Amino acid sequence: MKDRNDKLVFWGCFIALITTAFAFITRAFMVNMPDLWPATFGLDGVQAQRLFGAGIWPFAISIILFSLIIDKIGYRVAMVFSFICYVAYAVLAFMAYGTVNAEGLEGQALKDAQTQAYWFLYAGSIILGLGNGTV
Repeated sequence: MKDRNDKLVFWGCFIALITTAFAFITRAFMVNMPDLWPATFGLDGVQAQRLFGAGIWPFAISIILFSLIIDKIGYRVAMVFSFICYVAYAVLAFMAYGTVNAEGLEGQALKDAQTQAYWFLYAGSIILGLGNGTV
């Protein structure tokens, strides 16, 4: 039975690491490709890089914090926390996309929607970074 649990933990960690890698690289492409997030959300270069950074610094914070308590809480709790962070990020990203793609947005209404979407993405990026660092 111990060998089976070890294999499950190994494959769970392997999948979590692959998920983390894909989360980083897809965000990097979406933020840095001018025809993706910058065009959709009306981001200038500074805003785009703020979003990029918002996914990096929480990564370091959660690595440090979870390293202090991981032996007490266990890897299962850490993986559940990470999964919840991924789901929360996905919800916020879809909300951001839906905000800027609502019918009839033009002029100031579109700019307001883009600003709101930016903050959805920013909060989501912080949450995603925390989840990535947990892995």
